[in-house]
Amino acid sequence: MPRYGSIHRISDFVDRLVPKRGSGEYSNLFIHSAIKFLKFLDSIQEKNPSVTIITHAGDAIWVIFQGRRLCFILPTQKFFRVGVPSVDGGVAAELAKFITRQSNATHNIEEMGNPRDEWRQWRIGANQVEVLVNFISQLPLGKANSLASVSHPRHFPGPVRQLALEQFNREGRKCPGVPNLGRKKHRLSEGDTIEFDHLLPHSHGGSSSEINIQVLCVDCNRAKAATTF
Repeated sequence: MPRYGSIHRISDFVDRLVPKRGSGEYSNLFIHSAIKFLKFLDSIQEKNPSVTIITHAGDAIWVIFQGRRLCFILPTQKFFRVGVPSVDGGVAAELAKFITRQSNATHNIEEMGNPRDEWRQWRIGANQVEVLVNFISQLPLGKANSLASVSHPRHFPGPVRQLALEQFNREGRKCPGVPNLGRKKHRLSEGDTIEFDHLLPHSHGGSSSEINIQVLCVDCNRAKAATTF
């Protein structure tokens, strides 16, 4: 049985209020595509430990891949506004290239603003949202992708990661450090890579639950992992 996060629960709630598709005036509402897309994002979060979906300021949905920002998705009444950081490189750069190639092949994807800005942004119509679905579906899996098949997984389930990352952002993106190693609490920028860590190490019986998760910067997580608990 899949463990759905808050994004799925909200989209399912709204889905119950929206008139269903039919052959008449409700046959092609944009909200139908938005709800389906939100449920897809939540299912990817469950399947891939490297992907975390969170809500953020401005009512956008953010896709975090391997601890770095991949894109934000902001729905309007008629299209999805998608932003990709142009300064992060890596997978984000690949996504930008992928959307650009698709925009050259269709009139329903339109770039907004200057492509040399810190964020590249596009308007993506409801019928073209499959562009995002196809790319996100192909993101490399984390080391474990069978969360539902084991009772005590090493990797945190999607809703747990989502909860921890949203709290981390609300509290000012502060890495707690590793006090016993002299590493103090410090603030991370939006572009810094984060990692999810077990407070009580998994190897010592620590659970992959919301009471045993913290968000650390890469350096602190590496320093902690190099010590004996």
